[in-house]
Amino acid sequence: MTEQTCWSKSTPGRSRPISHSTRRLSRLAAAIGASSYLEVGVDRGTTFKGIEVAEKTGVDPDLKVRASSLEAPGARIE
Repeated sequence: MTEQTCWSKSTPGRSRPISHSTRRLSRLAAAIGASSYLEVGVDRGTTFKGIEVAEKTGVDPDLKVRASSLEAPGARIE
């Protein structure tokens, strides 16, 4: 089975494919009652921003966006 791909225009003039990882991870977190999430390799933050949990931490030594653009209650970027 191949993974479906959606296109996002999060950067003006630049489309890029995104997978349905965010939706799957959010459903999994809800199913197991997860209250926290750790993402290693945040890149542009597409998945990180979409995960719905009380506390989430992102770690990326080569972050492609400003950490302030990923700020939200319970979110931390290191």
